[in-house]
Amino acid sequence: MTIFKKDLYQKILSRNNIEKAYLSLIQQFEEGAKISRYAGLDGTKIKDIAPQANQIIKIAQKELKEKVKISPALCRYIPKKDGSLRDIYIYNIKDRIKAQAIYQIIEPIFEENYSPFLFSYRSSRPSYYAARSVVRRYQRYYGQDYALILDLTNYSNYIDQETLVEKLKDIELPEKIIELLKLFIFNSVYKDEKLFHPSIGVVQGVPLIALFANLYLNDLDHYLGKKVSLYRRVGDDIILMDKNESKLEEMLQHCQQEIKKLKLKIKKEKSQLVSTQKEFNFLGYNFKNKIISLEGNFVKKTISHWRQTILSHKPKNEYQKIKYLKRILFQREDNLNNQFLQIISQKILVNNDQQIKKMSEQFMRIVVKYFFDNYTPRHQRLLQKKLKGIIKIPSLYKYYLDVHHGRKKLANLFISAKGKN
Repeated sequence: MTIFKKDLYQKILSRNNIEKAYLSLIQQFEEGAKISRYAGLDGTKIKDIAPQANQIIKIAQKELKEKVKISPALCRYIPKKDGSLRDIYIYNIKDRIKAQAIYQIIEPIFEENYSPFLFSYRSSRPSYYAARSVVRRYQRYYGQDYALILDLTNYSNYIDQETLVEKLKDIELPEKIIELLKLFIFNSVYKDEKLFHPSIGVVQGVPLIALFANLYLNDLDHYLGKKVSLYRRVGDDIILMDKNESKLEEMLQHCQQEIKKLKLKIKKEKSQLVSTQKEFNFLGYNFKNKIISLEGNFVKKTISHWRQTILSHKPKNEYQKIKYLKRILFQREDNLNNQFLQIISQKILVNNDQQIKKMSEQFMRIVVKYFFDNYTPRHQRLLQKKLKGIIKIPSLYKYYLDVHHGRKKLANLFISAKGKN
């Protein structure tokens, strides 16, 4: 499909396009249950601007035409499963509308230029396809292949802004559109009550950043994809597979040179060149002895999260214990039943039955300990009698068996879960 680039700028600025951007944003927030909570630096929420939507759309259109500088992205912190904090960046609603208006027009241009070996932020090539092709090659050529795994350090935080602008020119985007994109490339951040103007990196929080991240390594993707038997990139995770170890060593040197030129950094501790007879990790999967498992660190963090969620609650009586258990299992927005389903759906290629079974057993031990202060098989039997007809504790292992052995389709499990919430 040929894109007529000369028309893109006017399409971005059209009233119809900005209205679509506004409606798209509302839909995204409703689906993510953020419509009443999301607010940038100005504190404005979608529900606040709904009564004056026409006026906001008009202002957004005017500011895009005049290339008005966008407001700093507000940095917030959210807890990770390991107890540490992750930075997230929140743009003002009006600037989110602008970003969406630009994104929905230029995204096809980027798609036309991406390599076929890229599997991040692309509806036509989801990361699952990358993982599936790696699993298939691993199992077919186990012991014959070598794997080169590269992981980049805080990828979007190290993107060189001027280099990114040059790459936008390389795909022949009109200068007027590049000027609009610069508003988001050179954006500032409000963090810990201080204003920062990052000289490197791009500030996440709008879909344009995904386009930038994909494009930044696009030339390397095209090159490497033609040099080895299998090459896949998902964001900052890269894998090359080939029977020729020397070829992969050459590709490693080439990658190191090119990545250095782009001012990015490779995580040495997560990067390796190994025979496929050796253990390695990629995209959250562990590859060992032809078995595909969940990564060990993910398992540890997940079990630690279960312990923290359940055992940190100190109820006064049995009624409160049951009430809390119902809430965390089925009623909370981040309920554990949905977390189980997410693990099974997002890591559908796992075939290590025993690992999933052990995780399920660990979860049950935690629940039993919550009720009895310690675990014994007898306490587990007593708990099952106690909760009969009140709560049916979900099982990660049962969900795994249902999906992997054809008992139920994944979609049906999610429908059942909604009914329990």
